Amino acid sequence: MAERTEAELDEIFERIAGAKHGRRCDPNLMPLGSPFAAMLERHRRNVDSWLKGVRALHTPNMYPVYFGYVENPQKNAFTFVAENHGFIGVYVGTMVSIYSFFSHLLAHSDFLAMIGDPRVEDKWTSFDPTEVTRRPKDPARASFASLLTTIAIDYLFAHEIGHLMNGHVELARLKTGNMVFCEFDAARKREEENLTSQTLEMDADAFATTQGLSTAIGRASNPKAIFPDEWRAWYSTTDFALFVWILAIYSFFRLFFGVEPRFDAPLSSSHPPPNIRLSMIISTSVAYLVRRESEEPIKKLDSILAEVVPTIEKVYALWTSTPVNDIGIRTTMDDRTAEYTGVLLAHWKTLRPQLLPLVRGGNLAD
Repeated sequence: MAERTEAELDEIFERIAGAKHGRRCDPNLMPLGSPFAAMLERHRRNVDSWLKGVRALHTPNMYPVYFGYVENPQKNAFTFVAENHGFIGVYVGTMVSIYSFFSHLLAHSDFLAMIGDPRVEDKWTSFDPTEVTRRPKDPARASFASLLTTIAIDYLFAHEIGHLMNGHVELARLKTGNMVFCEFDAARKREEENLTSQTLEMDADAFATTQGLSTAIGRASNPKAIFPDEWRAWYSTTDFALFVWILAIYSFFRLFFGVEPRFDAPLSSSHPPPNIRLSMIISTSVAYLVRRESEEPIKKLDSILAEVVPTIEKVYALWTSTPVNDIGIRTTMDDRTAEYTGVLLAHWKTLRPQLLPLVRGGNLAD
């Protein structure tokens, strides 16, 4: 089947997702010169370029993928398959939250003193809705905020692409009849559906983690290939590249999933608890570094987390006007975490054979 025109894809996207999620958002229709519109369009181009490159060089059997934004102030993302195309939708509210959080982080004088000149920044004490797009005054800190934003958004995109490439969307449709695979779905589900959904989320996280670490380590090994040029300073060593990536990803999970420890049965929710997901991401990171024979960065993981977690918890508390969460991800060492993960891994053995015929370019975990 021939690939659809852009206008045809726009129509399919709006017809299938618009009624429930919101109208398609076109950054080109936003006010001329809007920095947020420019950011949205830049990320859309990056996604399109990455997808085309992957299809051309590595996975020609992968769906052509359409990416679009949705005019909705909430935080959500979804995928679906139609007309032999994959579709990814991200709420504009998701992008605003990520963009705003990292801008506020670097616009505060007390945090990340090693980046630029924090002395020129303010010491803001709460989130001001009129300052959603607050920007750091120091150019280096503003650039670093953009880098963290890009890493977090890339992780979200890779997670959704993992759902498509690894056959999750089609398996879910076959099992439930639901065409749209949504990250946050308030609908009550059967226990078996929740267990399957959590297991697929685990696989999508592994896909996105491997993709993100590959990019981070690759940048550290070839700084000259980094664009824009000012980002090169933060990839001078593999250790700092790992720090930057973990800083962005921990922030992403804090923004969207919290870090409160939960060990409910894996039958009560469509997503694994955040502490479980973070534990699995750390495990995936260690496995990736072992495969690359990168032993030194593994030794730095504990110290990186010890710096990242309290920093982000303090910023998040200011940003939301809530008490500082002093639990962080310490519960990842709890014995119940291993038990919970074991339930998901056991279910993965059941799902993996079902996914194999549906894979469109992804690599399923063993």
